[in-house]
Amino acid sequence: FHINQIVEKNKEDIIHAIISCECRKYPILKGILVMQTSENVQKVIEKVEKGSVAGAFKLLVQSEIIETKITAPMSLRRVAAFFKIWLYLSKKYRGSLRKLKYLEGINEASFCEMIEKLLSGNLRDYFIHRFSFQSFWNIYPLIPLIKETGTPILDFGCGYGHGSFILSQLFPPKNIFCMEKSYLKLFLTKNYFADTERICLDKISLLPFNDNFFSTIFSMDAFHIILSKLFLAKEFQRVLKTNGVLLLTHLPNAYGY
Repeated sequence: FHINQIVEKNKEDIIHAIISCECRKYPILKGILVMQTSENVQKVIEKVEKGSVAGAFKLLVQSEIIETKITAPMSLRRVAAFFKIWLYLSKKYRGSLRKLKYLEGINEASFCEMIEKLLSGNLRDYFIHRFSFQSFWNIYPLIPLIKETGTPILDFGCGYGHGSFILSQLFPPKNIFCMEKSYLKLFLTKNYFADTERICLDKISLLPFNDNFFSTIFSMDAFHIILSKLFLAKEFQRVLKTNGVLLLTHLPNAYGY
């Protein structure tokens, strides 16, 4: 990668910047490298280049919250259906504004308080009580192995950072790389659990690391939802050191979670 523009830097840490490879540009926003390819990310890049960091953050988070896939029905009721869709998107937009307002107070709210505002129902309860779930306990017996194997560590599909928090108690956070599709989850990971290296990747492609880079690859509750499992497995094999360890904990199947 080549650094095109640094907007803000704190000692050695890049906070806001634009970097590029041979094919495209990517923004670094609030310390998170955003390797997404959507049209919104191009707009984010333009705002970061102009120094409008707040506007870039708002656009990126809002687009993630509102994102939805709707196909208009081919029937005589298309007008009514369109109105229903408009109401739905309008509700999502108003909800995104509320959530952005909540994020402005992130320094005053605990993780549980923030999740209470951002999520609802079973999903909210799941992430609030994540540390006490039996499926999460799988990480603890593996701690001696992770200590022996060492860093750097890739936490693939890190979610809100519960696993990364445990890993950051064992190793310096800067030796842990969190990779996740959701920018918002990475933002909360950074603020609440672990100040690790963070990469937001919106689809499975070549992982942005050299061959034989990681000593440990850790993934909890993520691999089973990946469609291109074989491709990702080959990428894990490529970036993992010869004597490295790949840990896929808690792999649900069709029979239960």
